[in-house]
Amino acid sequence: AAVYLVMVAWSLPRLSQLADAAGLADPRMFDLRPEGFDFSTTRALLAALGDEGRAFYRIVQQRLDTVFPPLYGMVLAIGLNHAGLRLGLRRPVVLAAAALLGAGVAGFDLVENALVARLLVAGPDGITEAGVAWASGFSRAKAAITAVTWTLLISLYLALAWRRYRSRRGG
Repeated sequence: AAVYLVMVAWSLPRLSQLADAAGLADPRMFDLRPEGFDFSTTRALLAALGDEGRAFYRIVQQRLDTVFPPLYGMVLAIGLNHAGLRLGLRRPVVLAAAALLGAGVAGFDLVENALVARLLVAGPDGITEAGVAWASGFSRAKAAITAVTWTLLISLYLALAWRRYRSRRGG
């Protein structure tokens, strides 16, 4: 939570301010675009960040975002495991599903970060359509697996709450 707080309260807003000051209509960084991004958007964002912003993104934001995904994936996996076992689901199935989803969330985020790093190094004039497409695809994949994981996690905890409610009411 502390790493996430530093990113959303300090590093990402600083980057967005740089992009906004350059007149970019949508100053969200790549990490905050679950719908992905296209070539022209990527080029405009990289240009708006300038050399200083791209360096800050690589050196500060991406270092923070290298620590965050594994921690986030573990927290999600622990939550899924806890809820699944409390609901009486079979241990091997729960452990495998929890580990797979947690690792998926972390893995897609880390690959997205590596691909965005390549865009940042290339700069607005050095990026390729293929490089942008790959980075954008992993951003969308990260968003999708995260949504699936959170939906499952919330559903499991709602099922636990329902079970507790019914047991207290005698039904």
